[in-house]
Amino acid sequence: MKGRLLNNKGAVHIAIIIAIVAVVAVVIVGIATGGFGLGGGKGDGEGEGNVSEAGTEQATEVSEPVVEEVDFLNVTVSENEYLYQNSRLSLEELMEKLAADAVNTKVKITDENASKRAYNNLIDALEEKNIGYIKADV
Repeated sequence: MKGRLLNNKGAVHIAIIIAIVAVVAVVIVGIATGGFGLGGGKGDGEGEGNVSEAGTEQATEVSEPVVEEVDFLNVTVSENEYLYQNSRLSLEELMEKLAADAVNTKVKITDENASKRAYNNLIDALEEKNIGYIKADV
């Protein structure tokens, strides 16, 4: 009985070695022939290949992000004054002009040594009238 178990253990070891050799052979053949795909292509996007109809759609054009250019109404806050279209205006005068001019545009606020109070008053007034704005990088 012992001899029989010994022979079975030897057969298991041989079977494992044969399986490993077979796997290595398949990998080598696969690499040498250009891959494991079933299609006739050569990996360069050409060839007939076995692709179902649903998988044949390809993007023909790469879409670029849409960048919408926006014109701004430039307002400069200089110390305690508001400058718009080369005129010095009070906050009330400025808001009247902006309400008429800023229908589909935003206001671009530039800070030229503005007082905090004047700058914040402008922002509060723009928000109150629902006029969009951005703060310019200085």
